[in-house]
Amino acid sequence: MRLFDRKPGHDAAIYAEAQSLIDDGLDVDFVLDLYPEDAEWLEPLARASLAIERAAAAEQPSYFFEASLKQKFLAAAVERKAAPLPAPTVLAPSTPFAGVRTALAGSAVVGAAAAIGAITLGIVTAGNATPGDWNYAFKLANDRIDYTLSRGDERINIQLGQTEARVREIQVLSSSGNVSGSDIQKLQREAQQLAELAKSNELDDFQKGRLKVIGEKSASVLTDVKQKNAALDQPVEDAITAVNVAVAAGGAGPIKPLDTPTPTATATPTAAEPTATPDATATPDATITPTPAGTETPTGTGTPTATATATPTVVASSTAPATAATSTASESPTPGR
Repeated sequence: MRLFDRKPGHDAAIYAEAQSLIDDGLDVDFVLDLYPEDAEWLEPLARASLAIERAAAAEQPSYFFEASLKQKFLAAAVERKAAPLPAPTVLAPSTPFAGVRTALAGSAVVGAAAAIGAITLGIVTAGNATPGDWNYAFKLANDRIDYTLSRGDERINIQLGQTEARVREIQVLSSSGNVSGSDIQKLQREAQQLAELAKSNELDDFQKGRLKVIGEKSASVLTDVKQKNAALDQPVEDAITAVNVAVAAGGAGPIKPLDTPTPTATATPTAAEPTATPDATATPDATITPTPAGTETPTGTGTPTATATATPTVVASSTAPATAATSTASESPTPGR
């Protein structure tokens, strides 16, 4: 974009169009009929230019003028051919420091060329720069130049774009945890400038839609920044207030912050002690297995002794009270002969 080119005014553009039509051979009256609103000031200029053109075409150069001009050209050519060529001049260093001065001059030229190249590269690559990048200053400079040279709706659109850029920059910095108070203040200043423009100019539906999206997105991003860094609470609140004022001034309506993903806590499983819940309808399940042990020892007195022992084994379920039973029976019959 050529910043310093001046655009022609309305009168200059109309006169240039009319003059080009006259130069193409159209009649002056016909051309003036094409511009009825400007015919009053356009007619004298058009007729004057036509009269000058006709006067120049009517006055042909005389034979004597052509002959004298040709003679002067030939004489100048002969004189130039006869003149000796100048001897080449060799510049010798007049002082011992002449070489140093030449080297310094060359270094200055190289440094200036490098500086110009760096500036050009910074301007070209500054579109996606974020705070902290080496070319971010060029991005801010371009934004200020565009805003200064704009007018009307174009200025509103440029300011909307710059506010959107500040919100995106904060979102990128927030993902890496590098947001600072100055970054939040940049968004606050852009929002305040946007509010001033919205108060003095009527926004169309498209601009109102962009403004509402800015309010929702900035509220979501700033809330996320506040949750991550409690030290930025006050700058964040000020920026949110400035954005809300801009949205209200533009008539974009109430805003609803967009959903921001929040980290969720992961539950750590813990071992719980098993608890036995007695069942009121449970029936004790017990199985008694008697193990008889019989020993018969005959004695010489003819009195046998029989001993029987029953030891039941109880197996109970976990939901029923344990049952333990032990019975011992001893029988010593004395049979008759």
